[in-house]
Amino acid sequence: MLGDNELTELVLDSQEILDKAETILIQLENNLSESKVDPDKVNSLFRYFHTLKGNAGFFNLNVIVALAHSAESLLEIVRNDNSLLDQKMIQLFIEARDTLYEIFSGLGTHKTDTPFKEKADALIPKLFYIKETLKQEIAEPKKEVASFGIFKKKIILSAPTEEPKAEAESKEPTPVSTTITPDKKSPAPQDVTSIPNGGQTVKKDIRIETEKLDYLLDMIGELVIAESLVTQNPDIQDLDLPNFSTQSAYLRKVVRNLQEVSLQLRMITLDGLFNKMERLVRDLSQKTGKKVILNTTGKDTEIDRNALEILTDPMVHIIRNCMDHGLETKQERIEKNKPETASIKIEAIHSGNEVWIIVTDDGRGLNREKIINKAISKGLLKEGEGDDLKDEKVWNFILQPGFSTSDKITDISGRGVGLDIVHRNIVKINGDVEIKTQKDKGMSIILKLPLTIAIIEGMVVKYNKVHYIIPTIDVKETLNLAESKINYIDQDKQVIRFRDQLIPVVSTEHLLNSAYDSKDLTNENSSYLIIVEHKQNSLAIVFDEIIGNQSVVIKPIPDYLHGTKGFSGCTILGSGNIGMILDIRYSINNYFKDNKDSETIYG
Repeated sequence: MLGDNELTELVLDSQEILDKAETILIQLENNLSESKVDPDKVNSLFRYFHTLKGNAGFFNLNVIVALAHSAESLLEIVRNDNSLLDQKMIQLFIEARDTLYEIFSGLGTHKTDTPFKEKADALIPKLFYIKETLKQEIAEPKKEVASFGIFKKKIILSAPTEEPKAEAESKEPTPVSTTITPDKKSPAPQDVTSIPNGGQTVKKDIRIETEKLDYLLDMIGELVIAESLVTQNPDIQDLDLPNFSTQSAYLRKVVRNLQEVSLQLRMITLDGLFNKMERLVRDLSQKTGKKVILNTTGKDTEIDRNALEILTDPMVHIIRNCMDHGLETKQERIEKNKPETASIKIEAIHSGNEVWIIVTDDGRGLNREKIINKAISKGLLKEGEGDDLKDEKVWNFILQPGFSTSDKITDISGRGVGLDIVHRNIVKINGDVEIKTQKDKGMSIILKLPLTIAIIEGMVVKYNKVHYIIPTIDVKETLNLAESKINYIDQDKQVIRFRDQLIPVVSTEHLLNSAYDSKDLTNENSSYLIIVEHKQNSLAIVFDEIIGNQSVVIKPIPDYLHGTKGFSGCTILGSGNIGMILDIRYSINNYFKDNKDSETIYG
């Protein structure tokens, strides 16, 4: 029986190996059309299956041993002659990889691989049959050139007949046997990592439980707050303490360096996510019969670990929608004079304090008229309202729950659920979704994600003796209220003209509660207007005082404020006061949603 710690280590190590194996298999498959097989990749693949077999053998996981051994045996032949590798063989290796992944994932529940024996036994004969056929082909003298591929007779993978199976079994013991002796000298993956050129390098990283890492980062966040509480304590602000100032400056520097290092601990690359999308595109391409080339750039871009976990589902839904509805069928593309093979591009780039992940296809794009008609039928628009609606407003309807313009529902998409999840998950981490499309040219979905979701750069402001934090990325301009001319366009609507644009002026109360009714937005202490912007919509918010910009450690909203709209979190300031972090994007969307007429006026 496996111990919990041993089991966890085995599963995690094995899943990492299988993820690498999947990436290599996709790469080998993509290169088959160019008749290029990288021998280093084949060798790496062989080592991965060999390592899995060896590790499983230590724990008497005989089903895993038998399946990994079968794949390894076939790969041993292929690595001696790379030209033998073909599409059907790669498909079998992928099935073996997927089955092994399922078995390892199930070990946490079953503690043994026995429940998966039937599934493994169904796959092993296929691997065994190809291996024996190849051995027979190689052993026989080459009297004539094969009529296709390297085989002289057709190999049936899906359902090997009884006859060849019996023949094969008569030559050596059945491969289904679970008594294969593992190579106990197999290198443990946690100690060394194989590299493509055949060498080995000692791993320099260690695995840490995410709970411990989160606790460490939380404590560093507390340290940042504690440093501010001490060095900015109101009791010493007016005192002349030169030595204290020098020492506190050094402390601040050390804490900031520690904070930067801690943020790096949260960052991981997008490499694993992009690899999963390559596999998804490959599988959906086979399922839909659509030829697709996937290009990825920016795999090395780093993103907050928690944001990456939330990003996986949206990316899957985007790709599924793209493959099922976005890309035309082969015949449709020919009729539109498009290349028969469609293309999808996934790229990741840095833009300010955000990471943008852009998914672009060259498919049919969105149909504006169809979306407007659907919005009218669902009661989201009235007849005639869609005529003058901006394109970006129309495209955003497809992010609504249950909104789908697809004529049919498939097992891939069409229920109007996928893009709803995309929008919901991205907004959850203070990100944003933008859609650009052109009919019959294609579509781009841009996911804008914060670089980190633990700390933000914020502007600390004060209104009616309450501290607020505005994310710096949302601030467009700060204006002196006394120098700004506020006009009325209605009895209760005040605006300022800023760079040829009329911008509504709102108080913080109105920002947080649209039902709040106050004709006088300012008080005797009001001194500033801060213009915030989101998706080309702007608001000018009245504040009494701008305290300054600083890094803000985001804390969850207290329970008694749970469910309150307009805040994305809170923090403890150096003065000891609690500052509420304003959710500017929600507030702007909410304001213009409640003021549709105003949106037309303000442009």
